[in-house]
Amino acid sequence: VSKNRKIEKEVIKNEIGGLIYNSSQAKDNFLIDKEIGLEELVNLIIQENESLARKLNIRGTPTFIINGKLYAGALELDKFKTIINKALSKKVN
Repeated sequence: VSKNRKIEKEVIKNEIGGLIYNSSQAKDNFLIDKEIGLEELVNLIIQENESLARKLNIRGTPTFIINGKLYAGALELDKFKTIINKALSKKVN
């Protein structure tokens, strides 16, 4: 929520029943463990993405995972459409 958008705050408070905290208040109320800066947050997200890529054996981009199957590298549009259409045609249990 933008600090300058009072309407959003009022909707969250009155219509959704939510509370709005800044990071210091959230920490004081034990909603978060610690405050971090943007650079640290970006680095953590990158580390998590790299870890997930290693676990999934993703070694480059683009890589697509469709119905649990890994497709590495660029795909021709017709091939991509075929894969997607086949995945969409399968019944979901």
